[in-house]
Amino acid sequence: MRTGRSGRGLFVPVFLILVGGVFLLQNRGLLPHHFAHEWWPVLLLIAGAVLLLRRLAFRRH
Repeated sequence: MRTGRSGRGLFVPVFLILVGGVFLLQNRGLLPHHFAHEWWPVLLLIAGAVLLLRRLAFRRH
């Protein structure tokens, strides 16, 4: 059995940067004010899907 971070070391910081970027663009008026309010669940779904796919790919190797 392998131990380690299995790729999570890069995903979490990139995800946080993307979420922060969305909020920054929204505060600067480049995205509609309701964008983050309506779309944050989609960001969580994407994050979960990426984690699941990485875990499945890691098990194959």
